[in-house]
Amino acid sequence: LVLCGSTYPSRLWCAWELFTLFSFQGHKQALAKVELLPLLKPLEQHSKFERMLKSAEDTKKESEDAVLNNLLSFDVRESHCYDPNEECNLRNVINAVGGNRFNASIRKLAEEVITVRNRRDKKERTTAFTKTRGAQQLLEAGAQAGAQAQQRWDVVRKSMVSM
Repeated sequence: LVLCGSTYPSRLWCAWELFTLFSFQGHKQALAKVELLPLLKPLEQHSKFERMLKSAEDTKKESEDAVLNNLLSFDVRESHCYDPNEECNLRNVINAVGGNRFNASIRKLAEEVITVRNRRDKKERTTAFTKTRGAQQLLEAGAQAGAQAQQRWDVVRKSMVSM
């Protein structure tokens, strides 16, 4: 489970955790094991004006987009440790295994999360459309049944008047 906020790509120890996963197994196996959850920007960090204009869902999507876009351009050379000695040791291992390969793995991970999210969003929109269309069809059928009932009532009323 990767809880990924805006600072995640800049923290070398965070990157190291994924590096070890991607280094010791195939790319597909590693991707299958990673569950990446973008952490959202706290609502308080949005301006009052932004909170008034945007729905919670829009704000959530923007926060996720920001995190995922950071990962799409991930470069391990831009990640750092507080301790320069630790950073040097981690970089030596990463460079020996392949920093560019690791960068590509992280970018691919972000692409996959985006693809899954887009599929989910499309399915949710399709489901919402189907439900809306179903409700619309029920309303139309109800209106049609009401019109038919009115016609029958008119026939009954006319026959009663002509008696």
